[in-house]
Amino acid sequence: MAKGKHNLKWELTRLCKQQHQSAMRAKQEGFATQKNRTDILRLCADQLKVGGFRNMSVKSLKPKHVEHLVKQWHSENIATGTIKNRMSALRWWAEKIGKKDAINKGNEAYGIAKRDLVGAANAKARELDLVKLTSIKDPATSMALELQRAFGLRKTEAILFHPKTGWNGDSITLKGSTCKGGRPRTIPITNQHQTALLNRITATVGDGYLIPVNRNLKQQLEIYKHECGRAKLDRNHGLRHRFARDLYQELSGHKCPADGGVKRTEMTDLERQRDNEIRLEISRALGHERIGVVSVYIGV
Repeated sequence: MAKGKHNLKWELTRLCKQQHQSAMRAKQEGFATQKNRTDILRLCADQLKVGGFRNMSVKSLKPKHVEHLVKQWHSENIATGTIKNRMSALRWWAEKIGKKDAINKGNEAYGIAKRDLVGAANAKARELDLVKLTSIKDPATSMALELQRAFGLRKTEAILFHPKTGWNGDSITLKGSTCKGGRPRTIPITNQHQTALLNRITATVGDGYLIPVNRNLKQQLEIYKHECGRAKLDRNHGLRHRFARDLYQELSGHKCPADGGVKRTEMTDLERQRDNEIRLEISRALGHERIGVVSVYIGV
C-alpha cells in the first residue's frame, strides 16, 4: 500500500480479524456472527468507494458516511431486518474506533421503521420440507436441518452440536462457544419426535460430532449452503420460528397469536401473566436476552 493511501476494505478486514480473535478467546461470539459482520463491513467499504468516498481509513467514519449507506440500502428496498443487522455492524465499527457518536443511537433517525411483529412472524415461520430433505446428500447437513426444526437452533449451533455431551436426558445443552453472543443455553425436550431424532443422530455419529473429522466448520458451512441451494431449502431460519410457535402451543395448550390464537389484548390479567411466563421460557430456549424479541416469532 502506497504511503498516504488507504484501503478501507483491507483495514476493516484487519480490524475484524484482530477484534474477533480476542472475542473468540473469551468465548464471546461465534464464528458465524463474526463472518457475517466482516462480510457486512466489507460490503460497506465497497459501497462507500462507489459512492465517491475514496481514500477512507478505518478511523475516517463520519455521520455522512452512515447516512450515505442507509440511503443506498433504502433505494435497494433492503428488508428492515437486514438493514438493522447492517446498522449493528456499523455501530460495532464506530465503537471499536472510539466514534460512537458518529451513529445515532436509534434507527428511527434514519427512517428505519420498527418491524411489524405479527407480519414478521407470519412471513418467516416455515416447515421443513421432508421431500426436499431426502435430496440432501450430505448427512451432516441433513441432521443439522432436522436439529434446527426440532430445537430451534441456529445453523451454526446445529452443525456444532455434540450429542454425547449435549444431550442430558430431558434437555439438550449448547456450549457458549457455539452460540450467538457466547451465551450457553439449555433447551427442554418436550416431545417424542425430539427424542427419536437424538437417538437417530447418536446412532449415526456415535461419540463424534455431526461434522466429519476431515472437515472444519468453514468447510461444513459451505457444504451446507451448497446442499440447501441444490435442494431448494432456503430461508431455513424460518424453522426456528416454527419451533417457537410449536413450543408455545405445547406449553400453553393453545395456538400462539401468529397461528390464529388469542391475542394478548384479548387475554385476562391471569392469562397475560401465564403468557409472559411462557414467552420467557421460549426466549431462553431461543437464546435471546429480551422477552420482547419473542413477539417476532409468535406474534402479539
